[in-house]
Amino acid sequence: MKEWKQQDEDVLSYALFPQVATDFFKYRQAQQEKVDMTQADTKNGAYPV
Repeated sequence: MKEWKQQDEDVLSYALFPQVATDFFKYRQAQQEKVDMTQADTKNGAYPV
């Protein structure tokens, strides 16, 4: 949860709906960083924008 928390409500969302909240946090992070993590090659460190 530490890596996803940006506001206090994130903890509550994660406690009530862990899978849905995790998916949302990943989506929110991708939108903020402008990186499509579904296309990212994390093994080799390649992150297309």
